[in-house]
Amino acid sequence: MSRIRLLAALVAAIALIGTTGGIVIAATDTNAGSSPYALNGKVPETAAMSFSIANSDGAAITGHMDVDMVRNRVDGEIDIPFILVMARIHIREVNDKLYLGAGAFQSMADADWLAAPLNTNLDLTGLALSMAKPEFDLMPKELGAVEITTEGDVTVRTYHLNSTALGLPTSGDATLVFRTASEGQVIGLTVTIKAANQDMKISLNVDSYNGPVAIAVPKPSSVKPLTSDSLQQIVGGNDTLQQLLNGLMSGGSLSSLAQNQLTL
Repeated sequence: MSRIRLLAALVAAIALIGTTGGIVIAATDTNAGSSPYALNGKVPETAAMSFSIANSDGAAITGHMDVDMVRNRVDGEIDIPFILVMARIHIREVNDKLYLGAGAFQSMADADWLAAPLNTNLDLTGLALSMAKPEFDLMPKELGAVEITTEGDVTVRTYHLNSTALGLPTSGDATLVFRTASEGQVIGLTVTIKAANQDMKISLNVDSYNGPVAIAVPKPSSVKPLTSDSLQQIVGGNDTLQQLLNGLMSGGSLSSLAQNQLTL
């Protein structure tokens, strides 16, 4: 199954080339003032997002996250398929630390949260600027010509290219579909990749901008270090969870996350 760095990596990818994916959004945003996407000419301070990563075998990783782009904080829940069930993992990134909600393995962890330092600084300032009004004219030339259509007040930009233009390790057909609302703000993007031995679709929707977001630092008394031993106990033989946690701690660009975490 294809694996990709979730949460931090998705956010980093957004900032790099606008990879904020979209399952088709039915909203037409006819009244920007009352729309959940309304920015009124300002840079967003917070965003609520939902995402999905699926491949050709039908398995999908799904989740949602709240992003505080002023305080550089992220909080979300991720559902990962485990054979016959879905496992939900609570992820929080605050002060350049990754916090993993112990949840079902709390007795093993003997704590509410396990924490590890991020291997990169989480700076969401660029993300906020990119999402407010992405500069499509400055998109890399490798993306090729763009097809532009409209759905009410939503503008849809579609690019067709080879996946290697995105820095992915395997050659295949890639389609990027950006969706922007009436002020030019990003409300979604879909990345679809079709390769010889694996298809994959990454979707990320903006559910709303500038809603109330309160992401607190877990109390020190409720936190224990996420050590290599505890990580192995939690992960067991599950490759999905192993790569997810490694990716979350590493962050990085779309190219590096694909090279390290995506197997097509």
